[in-house]
Amino acid sequence: MKPFFSVIIPVYNVSLYLKVCLDSLLEATKKILEGENVSIEFICVNDGSTDESMKILEEFTLKFNSHSSLINYQVYSQANKGLGATRNEGLSRAKGAWILFIDSDDFVSKDYFLELWHCIKMHEPCVVHFGHLNVYSQDIDKNLLGSVSRCFTLTKDAKEIFKILYSATVWNLCYRRDVIANIKFENITPGEDALFNSAILANVKSIAKIPTSLYCYLQRPNSLMHKKEISFNQLHSCMIAFSGRFHCAKEWEHYTKITKELYKLIRTTFLGQDGQMLRSMCKDKTKAWDEYCKLGYTIYSSKIGCIPCYIRLLGEFIFKFKIYSLWLLLMYFPMQIRIFLLKFGCVRKLKMIIRS
Repeated sequence: MKPFFSVIIPVYNVSLYLKVCLDSLLEATKKILEGENVSIEFICVNDGSTDESMKILEEFTLKFNSHSSLINYQVYSQANKGLGATRNEGLSRAKGAWILFIDSDDFVSKDYFLELWHCIKMHEPCVVHFGHLNVYSQDIDKNLLGSVSRCFTLTKDAKEIFKILYSATVWNLCYRRDVIANIKFENITPGEDALFNSAILANVKSIAKIPTSLYCYLQRPNSLMHKKEISFNQLHSCMIAFSGRFHCAKEWEHYTKITKELYKLIRTTFLGQDGQMLRSMCKDKTKAWDEYCKLGYTIYSSKIGCIPCYIRLLGEFIFKFKIYSLWLLLMYFPMQIRIFLLKFGCVRKLKMIIRS
């Protein structure tokens, strides 16, 4: 029987968390198999772990495969290649009609598969989006995940589809296999999941939403997302991701319907998130500023309608001449004050250029 769900689990040095993750998936599998004839395959890819992760993966083989013939639990190992390449390895082996990605230090609700199953059967969407909780410990009250609601909704609205795909990660989405097609993850970190979701934008015609929290995202203080020191490679990865997201959005057939949303993305992600990363850098800041300005100039010099004309001209001016002080104003000041000060600053700068 062809699997209905393919669950891809990249694993790298998470022995402290992996058992909780796999136990939660096993519990969720048992729950759906109590009443539904659903085939599920689990594809665990060990990305060159140097701790006990591989041993734990092998220990769970019997736990999964002995429970039901509808379960196919597989473990693969490779030399360390990174998160994107590891997910791609899982994708290349997946045979299911629906694809799920699980981070191996997170865990899921016991209703995880059951809720997704009922939602898919009810709406037949391209993608399912479901709720999640940010947690700081694996020892939480499972009731926090919420009870089964079955109040699924379906949207075909371009704005809603854009908002969901451009704010979600791969672990709180369930993808119909043909929507992914031959799209692969870029081997960058962070930003690989954001870029992946933007790449499938053109293939998504509808998204079903489950309000229930089905996934627990563990906030680890030593994880990449919580590091205080930002490297050039990390910022560079974020800029690659944003460049791809920007391109996918402006090339989308429904672009004219999402101009306000795209402009908001520029302000919150490129100016906000990536800008803060740039300011936090201690090393290679000059090199990073040059790369940031190149991307900024590409964005603001694009003749697209999502950026107000005067802001586009100001942004183009700032990034072309790499004026750091004016860029800070662009980032921090409230809009009306920002506009006034930027106009004033640009006039002064133009006078200086003309005089020189």
